[in-house]
Amino acid sequence: MNGEVFSKIVLMTLFIAEVYLSHQNGKDSGAASKSLSTRLHLSEKILRTGAHIGFFAVMMFLACWGCKVYRLRMMVAPVAVVIWSVMDEVTKPLQRNGDRGDV
Repeated sequence: MNGEVFSKIVLMTLFIAEVYLSHQNGKDSGAASKSLSTRLHLSEKILRTGAHIGFFAVMMFLACWGCKVYRLRMMVAPVAVVIWSVMDEVTKPLQRNGDRGDV
């Protein structure tokens, strides 16, 4: 499997997982966070903040890698990730309240 195919598979899998987890209803999302934070002995705020930072750091890495693979300007990567994060939060009110702080 070459680098282009692998990067597409990883990126699409990550997008699907992010959209699914990000757009769960508040009740399910809160229950999952509470359960995980209890198991890890972390506050939910730290857990959720860390998840956002970690996820978008991975997204930025993959976007930069994709720019290198497709020979695009490196400025495309941060712009694409910022647009994705904003669109992710804009679409949340359809399911539950979005949070500008998450962006």
